[in-house]
Amino acid sequence: MNSKNMFLKIKKEDIRHRISLLAISCLTFFFTYPVAALLIIANAQQNAYAEDPSKLLHNINVSIIDKMELMYGSFRYDMHLLIFLAIFAALTGFIYLMNGNASDYYHSLPCKRNLLFWVNTINGAVMVMIPCLLFELTAGVILSAKTGITYPLTYMMGHFLQNACSFLLIYAVAILSIMLTGRLFTAICGIAFLNSAASLLGSLFYLLSGAYFKTFYQTDLFAEGFNYLSPYAVAFMDKNAAGCLLCLAASVLILYLDLYLYKIRPLEAASKSFVFEKTVFPIKALVVIPAALTGAIFMQGIIGNKGWAVFGAVCGLFITHAIMEITRHSDFKKLFAHPLELVFCGVVAFTIFAVYAFDLAGYDRYLPRRDQLASTGVMSYSLEENLWELNTSYEYKVDAFGERSVEQNCDLNEMEIMDAMEIKDNDNILSLAQKAIADTKEYNESDNVYDYEDDFEEYEDGEEDSIEYTDITLAYHLKNGKTVYRTYNVKKSSVETELAKIYDDPDYKAATYRILSENETNVKKVCVETLLGRAYPGLSEEEAMQLTAAYKKELGALTMETRMHENPQICLQFRTKELLEMDEVAQSNSGYYKDFMWDGNFYPVYPSFTETIGILAKYGLKPDEILTAEDVQTIEVNYNNDEDSRQLSVTDKAQISELLGCGVSSLYYRNGMRPIEMNTDMNVILDPQKVASLYEDPIFDKSSSRTHYMEFNEDNLPSFVQEWTE
Repeated sequence: MNSKNMFLKIKKEDIRHRISLLAISCLTFFFTYPVAALLIIANAQQNAYAEDPSKLLHNINVSIIDKMELMYGSFRYDMHLLIFLAIFAALTGFIYLMNGNASDYYHSLPCKRNLLFWVNTINGAVMVMIPCLLFELTAGVILSAKTGITYPLTYMMGHFLQNACSFLLIYAVAILSIMLTGRLFTAICGIAFLNSAASLLGSLFYLLSGAYFKTFYQTDLFAEGFNYLSPYAVAFMDKNAAGCLLCLAASVLILYLDLYLYKIRPLEAASKSFVFEKTVFPIKALVVIPAALTGAIFMQGIIGNKGWAVFGAVCGLFITHAIMEITRHSDFKKLFAHPLELVFCGVVAFTIFAVYAFDLAGYDRYLPRRDQLASTGVMSYSLEENLWELNTSYEYKVDAFGERSVEQNCDLNEMEIMDAMEIKDNDNILSLAQKAIADTKEYNESDNVYDYEDDFEEYEDGEEDSIEYTDITLAYHLKNGKTVYRTYNVKKSSVETELAKIYDDPDYKAATYRILSENETNVKKVCVETLLGRAYPGLSEEEAMQLTAAYKKELGALTMETRMHENPQICLQFRTKELLEMDEVAQSNSGYYKDFMWDGNFYPVYPSFTETIGILAKYGLKPDEILTAEDVQTIEVNYNNDEDSRQLSVTDKAQISELLGCGVSSLYYRNGMRPIEMNTDMNVILDPQKVASLYEDPIFDKSSSRTHYMEFNEDNLPSFVQEWTE
């Protein structure tokens, strides 16, 4: 019998023995794809809504596409099923290796081992991927027929190619685990370990860094590189053509490694936990050492004490080593059969633990040399606490039907801002860093520190101290192209001079305030936020350009000293040509963000911005004249603390004028340089005639309210209010 006939005969016999795999695959993918497609359609039809009835069918189709992309693109729930089937296919194909008699039978057949290997491997892949392809294409046809476009079909075809590459990678690794082991239990454990070890190792080092390195800047990028070495993580990644080819290449290489191990696998390996003795110690070390470190992190997280962390490491070390030895020898008496291996794992684990726990590498003491530092990026909410509000952005989303909608992006990318920031005052930065290193060490060694969000206060002997801590992150851009990130807890009082210099630096402002990089000719409209609501002065394009240019000049010249003594009276929102076009698109459809296009990016106008205020004054928007005592009927001053709650009604015009002069307008932008009085605020109730005039004023928003909320600075309460609160 020639090799071709032998191949086909063995293949046919293998399919007959593994028919359950084919049945499970067909059943799984039938519900995963065609049935799920019909459910998507039914759900979209049931929940569809449109303000314009003529758009109902379109909205149904858009909903179908969105749900399809959510189910198969974002959630990738079908990948979990494929991973299970890949493992099941590998086990059913080579389960005979776990049984001595079955292994002897298969290897007594008149065929080479490589032929037997490829028959079992190809059969397993075909019995999973063929049903997957057929049912996935069926789902694509159903969705395309319903929506009237070919996008669902092409999407499902691309989705299948990604799934096929991911399946082959998991499948190859599962076979590798089987080749290294001789028992079902150890094979399954090996599959889990080989597929996820890299991701778990990355997470472990991330947790160790976060627990012991006090200046560690916690970003997900730290562990991202490890994920590319984890087949399980790679399976859930979106892959382009290059990514699919790399995944396929890795799968082929692992399969050839599987073939090599299969050819040299001894017949007596069945029932052995580990087939190759040379692989036992490396595998044990890769399991025991991380397990010891995991025990340390676990106890550190519970009790926050290094002594308990050592206890957790010891427990993790001995327990995991004992389990590995019992699994290796199938004998409880062999718990410590290899003491030198235990000692080696212990030394490595505790060396790594010591490096982190006691910062032997000097991570927290890192300070670049002046000749190494090119520039620095700084992130601190003590410098600008409105970063989220000032970085709201919008972008177009084009659906499968070619229609545009607008999506809001509220995520603040701190690293992006720091990477774009190039502060070159290295002397000031290094002075700040030196103080930050000392303050961070002192902060973390103190046991009596009160922690609240980003600001901290220290108490000693039960009495309040004036020391306040704040978070500062520095991105050191080195001349060799590398960027090093460190985050510190620093005393505000010790770094006020350095922080003021950073804020006054044009490079800091350029990266923090996007309006400074905006071309003023691109601004077509300006919205003014006042205490009384939003106003829209009828600026011509030339006037809008002049206002933008004036504001950019004054914002660029704004200093920390000014912010510590002034409060913004109004805010400006600069609406560019692109944003106005997006607004038209958002208003023309039923997109969620059509009502929220203008709820961010308000920039403050301080009293010292005289040129900006002068331009606005031409339209009756001079801050000092927008609201006067004559426009107010009464002001209700509210005082609340843990023991007392009261209200003072003020109708005297002189006192109202004093309150308005001391009050802080409730605007989108808040000046964090001047602390707000927490117990006292006020409600300003307008005179009915003022309310009527606002409704008649063509530049003010018609949604203006009669009652407006104001606050006070801690150091700026009117004297009669102070007397009333005492």
